[in-house]
Amino acid sequence: NGETVAVLYVGSSKDDLALLQQAFRSEVVRDTAVAAAALSAVIAAVSVFLLLSIRQLQRAVGRMQGGAYETRVTIRRRDEIGDLGKSFNVMGDSLQGSFRQITTMRDAYARYVPREFLRLLGKREIQEIELGNQVEVDMAVLFADIRSFTLLSEAMKPQENFNFLNSYLSRMGPIIRANHGFIDKYLGDGIMALFAGDRPDDPTGRGQDPARASADAVAAATAMQQELFTYNRQRRRMGYPPIQVGVGVHAGKVMLGILGEEERREGTVIADVVNLASRLEGLTKVYGARIIVSDQVIRMMGAGAPDHRYLGDAEVKGKRAEVPVHEVFAADPEEDVRRKRHTRGFFETGVGLFRQSERRHQAGFRVEALRYFRAVAKAHPEDRAAAYYLAACS
Repeated sequence: NGETVAVLYVGSSKDDLALLQQAFRSEVVRDTAVAAAALSAVIAAVSVFLLLSIRQLQRAVGRMQGGAYETRVTIRRRDEIGDLGKSFNVMGDSLQGSFRQITTMRDAYARYVPREFLRLLGKREIQEIELGNQVEVDMAVLFADIRSFTLLSEAMKPQENFNFLNSYLSRMGPIIRANHGFIDKYLGDGIMALFAGDRPDDPTGRGQDPARASADAVAAATAMQQELFTYNRQRRRMGYPPIQVGVGVHAGKVMLGILGEEERREGTVIADVVNLASRLEGLTKVYGARIIVSDQVIRMMGAGAPDHRYLGDAEVKGKRAEVPVHEVFAADPEEDVRRKRHTRGFFETGVGLFRQSERRHQAGFRVEALRYFRAVAKAHPEDRAAAYYLAACS
């Protein structure tokens, strides 16, 4: 009926409250410790993973700095570090593409300015060369020229001319490089090659070696003539006429450098050596020889010179004094080599007598020389140098 019939009082003592607070504090401390430990473990794991990712990036940067442009990283994260890894890989792709392009361009430039030319100038890249850069070097110079090229070219169309020349040059170029030389320039159907006698990977550090340069040039000339036999066999099978090539080699000091003007420059060599090497190549037509070298080259090679014989002292355009020249016949057909070896003594004796008649103006020496050249011609009727001297003696 709304009347109070009793009052119930419920309370707790201070001790009860103290126990309750103590229990609460224990639970809070325990839960906090667990949470802190879990958080610390998570932070440690994240830190280690982050550190590993950063170190992976650091190592990758170091490898790329060392030239390993193909280096890539794999970071499976979706945060800023993951984005950094993706950016690094994109940068690597871009750098690798750029360096491929640079390498392609450098290789392309090397086809026009040989690396050996830059090395002799003390330069590493083509952009380092400047107008007027020059150096004096002991070198052997080789000239090679196709005989009667004008007549050959008249029978061919322009495209056939280019195809023929490129086919021929593609065989000669590797031979020159294999013998430690490089092509300075193409002269239509001719080749001008240089040999410094150095080896970039030579542990002795000998640098330019004139004797080795001469040996390299003559070895290249011999190998070119031997390759020509194979080339001519292929031409015959294809219905084309064979070709003949004359080679001249001389050695000495040259000035190697950069000529031209600001908008057009060219690497070249300037020296009397170059002119004489070209004249010696021209003398191959006179003596009917495949390879003619100067006496300087023979003396440089010493006992290592291949089969050769003294052709006499030739008058060379541009030279006041006559020049002693030699025919290197080591690359002739085997039978010709055998016969020239057999008749070399008679031939050189005849040349000596002929030179005596020239100097002393005495017919007796020429008559005696004629006997020797007749003996050579009898033993080797195809010897064109002997035929030249027979005509001169007569």
